[in-house]
Amino acid sequence: MGLKMPKAYSDKLKRDITVEEAVKESIKEDIFCTSKECRIPLTLVGAFMRNSSLVSAHFKRRGREEHKNCDYNTLGQINIAARDSEGALASINAKKYSLRLNLISKAIKNSDSSKKKESTDVDIDNTKQPTKNYISSGKISAYLATMKKIMQIKSKIENEKELRSLIEIQFNDNNIKWSDFYFEFDDYEKCFSKLMNNKLDYPICIEGEIKNFERATENFSYHTIKLKLKFLGENEDGKNKFASVSIWISDENIFEKLKKDFESGKNHVAFCSNMWASRVDRTSEFLNITGKVYNMKQIYMY
Repeated sequence: MGLKMPKAYSDKLKRDITVEEAVKESIKEDIFCTSKECRIPLTLVGAFMRNSSLVSAHFKRRGREEHKNCDYNTLGQINIAARDSEGALASINAKKYSLRLNLISKAIKNSDSSKKKESTDVDIDNTKQPTKNYISSGKISAYLATMKKIMQIKSKIENEKELRSLIEIQFNDNNIKWSDFYFEFDDYEKCFSKLMNNKLDYPICIEGEIKNFERATENFSYHTIKLKLKFLGENEDGKNKFASVSIWISDENIFEKLKKDFESGKNHVAFCSNMWASRVDRTSEFLNITGKVYNMKQIYMY
């Protein structure tokens, strides 16, 4: 199992080469992993469309030989994420992990609460013990960092079936299918339907291409990132129907950081949040999916 690679080692040139160089010079033979400790053979994959999105050209493993002692080994990256996860990603066996969404959910809620407390006076009663829902800031950070790492691995993986085979998703002792947890561009309508029927009462991930950034106004206090609309055809009334995904952000520093990343060329995003759905029927029908981001570790741009 492995991740898509932006560089490879050319045995003919005796140096690393980029994907762009390999495409331009048609370098397809005698290319290997850039890690000296690994050096498994690679193949060049040209750009192609997957789930209505362009997958850029990249290098990947030739055949089934696994990466050895390098950063492009998928299981190795998950092992690292699990080690630093404070239990959010728990080992089941040598090649299987359990992602505990209940901990991710609590971390998101605590991030939201901490933002509210920054501008709210709180009465302190020293006689009260901490509530059972209390999570230390260190664990909140670790839980959300784990989620971000999974989104990062997903964006770089050769085949997403690898993650399905390596990670079992659990929420309140219930097993969650990967297809009910992670939604790509072609899954937006399915996600909307499940949200409207209250079947996704846990944090989920959505990925897509960024359409634009909108600043908060006097009438709306959240900054917004809107993703590219998914055209769903015509509804029963003959109106165009679209699935629309929006990210709401109250923290201006987070919004500005993400906008800067977008301007530098990162136009795809994956984010994790508790989502909700709403329908707007005007000249066109919009199936709206919305989630809030309180912490940079909830979101990954690439």
